[in-house]
Amino acid sequence: MSGQPLTLSQLGWRPYFQQQLTLGDLTDSQIGRVIEQHRSSVIVLSEKGQVSLMPSSGGGCCK
Repeated sequence: MSGQPLTLSQLGWRPYFQQQLTLGDLTDSQIGRVIEQHRSSVIVLSEKGQVSLMPSSGGGCCK
């Protein structure tokens, strides 16, 4: 992978996905693609780069 940031389109983002989100979802969240899943974390790639997320204690969502 080159050092240049990827666009959402290059990450597989399509208008279909945007239609499922509210305006609040789009302004309050960072859109990314899960590229790795581990027992205790997931690795997400977005336009801003790569980040490791740990599940919250409540399950379901990452923090």
